[in-house]
Amino acid sequence: MLIASLILLAPVLGAAPPDFIMRGYHSVNHEMVVLPSDVLGDRTLVCWTSTGLGGPDSVVVPGEPFGFSGKYRSRLYLLPAGAAPEDVPRPRRDAPLELPSAAPPVGDIHSLPDANPIQSALTTIRLVGIDGDDLDFEVVSHEEFDARGRSVGATPLSIRTPIWPLLLAVGVALIGWLAFARRERRPDAW
Repeated sequence: MLIASLILLAPVLGAAPPDFIMRGYHSVNHEMVVLPSDVLGDRTLVCWTSTGLGGPDSVVVPGEPFGFSGKYRSRLYLLPAGAAPEDVPRPRRDAPLELPSAAPPVGDIHSLPDANPIQSALTTIRLVGIDGDDLDFEVVSHEEFDARGRSVGATPLSIRTPIWPLLLAVGVALIGWLAFARRERRPDAW
């Protein structure tokens, strides 16, 4: 019976969208901006996915936001001077490009719990150097915005801890304090 149920559900389960977001979470539009840099010169910077499975692909215009994806392994590639993005073959999992490249210096924020007010994020980066086949970027700023476009605050990307551990600790301390206070009032209660 269980096997028959799984066989019947296989087509339905296999048709789940690739960017599935669980209940209780909302998607976040995380974009990056590359500041103009002398290191770029007359070369073109592109953001292409390295899996060959789709995802955001774009020509990076300094000063303008562009999308990227951690899921599809976006990479920033520096094309040779005079090369048009249409003339360069796209990277594939089995055929990576032999161009200077780097993964984005930040992980993308794909989704957050519904209780979190952040709806979009903008990270500003700068190309500071080329080391062989590696591009060196520095993060200049990171801002997060709510649904109305108001800044939620510039926070380090590592501070994403949920609040429930703090609430749990406060609750345990409160229960302990109440039990201790009750014992002090009525010593025969224990």
